[in-house]
Amino acid sequence: MWKDNREKIRRFLRDPDGNIWTDGFLLRAFNDSQVDFNKTVGFLESVEALRVPPMYQMSYLFEWEWRYVDHDGKEYKALKYHQQSPGYSCSFKWETQQLGLTTGSETEEGTAFIHPFEGFMVTNANSPIPIWFPYDFSTVKFIAWDKEPIDFITKKEIESIDSSWKTNSGTPEYYYREDISSNELYLYPKPSSPNWGDIEGDANDGQVLFTDDFSPDAEVGTIIDVVGSSDNENNGVATDVIENEDNVLLVYEGQPTDIQDRDSESDYPRFLQKYIEHATLEQAYSANTDGRIGSLKDYWQWRKELGSGLVKKFKWKRFADRDLRLVSKDGGYRSSRRGPRLPAEYPNI
Repeated sequence: MWKDNREKIRRFLRDPDGNIWTDGFLLRAFNDSQVDFNKTVGFLESVEALRVPPMYQMSYLFEWEWRYVDHDGKEYKALKYHQQSPGYSCSFKWETQQLGLTTGSETEEGTAFIHPFEGFMVTNANSPIPIWFPYDFSTVKFIAWDKEPIDFITKKEIESIDSSWKTNSGTPEYYYREDISSNELYLYPKPSSPNWGDIEGDANDGQVLFTDDFSPDAEVGTIIDVVGSSDNENNGVATDVIENEDNVLLVYEGQPTDIQDRDSESDYPRFLQKYIEHATLEQAYSANTDGRIGSLKDYWQWRKELGSGLVKKFKWKRFADRDLRLVSKDGGYRSSRRGPRLPAEYPNI
């Protein structure tokens, strides 16, 4: 916990009462050190199945609404906001053309939608359907759809090869992002059969998000929210874990979550937190305060760089120790060490 990290840091600073460095300063320095350590080492990795259709907390139509949105959830910016007009939000491009009083023939196929899941309920959606990355997402390492790997493609490449790319549906083969800072991905083509789930109660239901006045049994799957029913031993665990079948399986490099209070825990394991503490001590001794000591700043900087180098070497050694093999789809593989063999024309005995 942060209270333990802070106590250890203050012990090395010889400032247990906070007479020189405040708790707020040390907390900011520790969070900054986590980010720098992650950029240097990149140790945090995770695997998650992303829901398709995506489950958003809410949608908003106007830019001014964003400041009033509870950003603890996943919010979706719906429709097309026309900033040049007196605050209109439009469904199609030709509407913005009319608002601008311009002549032309701007057309757009498909149906507009407000919530992302509605894009799967219409035959042709006029906008791509976004899927939200996890909150701690940093870099993609591997993506698969329905257990099959899919490749990255740019939006420009899709537009150049497919004029109806927004409305095409099928088995996704690629994914793209609007830009490198976007926290959403898009599948191409759009999945034709999303994993909706239902409440009939057989083994093929998959996941049920919400049921009203329904008593589930053990075959329904995971129940997140139930109204008008009581829990029993057949309901299973109420959680948000989803299957990777007909969903996106994402392996990604994460970024650390900022520590907020004394009881918060760092995302890094305990054996790595000491290197972040070393970086925090370096920042403290280099700050322009009464406690600024150049020799101690250089010492803790050396300890920080030594730790980062050891972790990077550990990751390299771990990768080099892997037994990489070319495996066929049915699971068989050919050994790289081939022993002596008889000629092919040698008669069978």
